Amino acid sequence: MKTSQREIEYAAGMIEILSELARAADETDTTSERFELGAALEKAMERVGPELSARGLRVVRPSSMPSFPLLGDRKELEQALTDILSGAAAHSVQGECRVLFEKSGAEARVIVRVPAGLSASSPEALFRLARRMDGSPSGSGLFLARWTFESLGGRLEAVLDGTTLAFTASAPAGDA
Repeated sequence: MKTSQREIEYAAGMIEILSELARAADETDTTSERFELGAALEKAMERVGPELSARGLRVVRPSSMPSFPLLGDRKELEQALTDILSGAAAHSVQGECRVLFEKSGAEARVIVRVPAGLSASSPEALFRLARRMDGSPSGSGLFLARWTFESLGGRLEAVLDGTTLAFTASAPAGDA
């Protein structure tokens, strides 16, 4: 099997991105603490609010935040939620950004719905690492957000349903 120069350059770029991410992970001091998912979501919405407004998205917030404790790195989860909101904004058109918080037994879900700015392409591609023409990484925020939720025992998915793009992040309750 013959490998093209372009495939080799792509693989080398991916290795470089992963190396950068590994270095960044090594430099961060992760701590495990008990915290409220709702408070982390509030912080993320506060951070991304100006970006959403600039993109013509009006945020519809949850009417209330149910109490839902998690055990993990609060700052890491706040960043993951920020990346989800930012990723949703980047792949949407003007309209409503609806943020929902659902609690079901020992699991919580944060759902972000926006008017889709995607064609019929697979939303799964949003989680792939890539390199832009200028050499900067693309997709790393959603890639890391997915990794963060999976490290908590949860998941992060994107679904394109007609004209709506929905990101659903779930996590189990933190141990007492």
